[in-house]
Amino acid sequence: MALTNCPECKNEVSSIAEACPKCGYPLKKEREKEEEKKKTNLGCGTGCLMVILIVVIGFIFVSILDTDSGSSSSSRRRTSTSPAPKWYEGGSLHNASMREWSQADYRNKLATAADFVMVLFKN
Repeated sequence: MALTNCPECKNEVSSIAEACPKCGYPLKKEREKEEEKKKTNLGCGTGCLMVILIVVIGFIFVSILDTDSGSSSSSRRRTSTSPAPKWYEGGSLHNASMREWSQADYRNKLATAADFVMVLFKN
């Protein structure tokens, strides 16, 4: 049994008291309001967005560390006749499995991750 302060008169009151013995302030209703507020704060808000953002950043970090060592430098060169796509365009891994994701090239992973982040910011 802990002591808390009455919101009305600041007198120390038992945490299980229904009302303040000094001023009569109804503490039971105050506790019910606090519990209701805690229940409503459990929804997916900023915390969920942060978790999703951390996962996306993790995928980007893993893809940077797991570069394709088998690809030659000639396959990475672009011809001067076709314009290079922007880094955030051309992602095709939206519904890919983890195996497909891990075998995809870095540009595709980065562009798909950028799409995920843009969806988060639009919502």
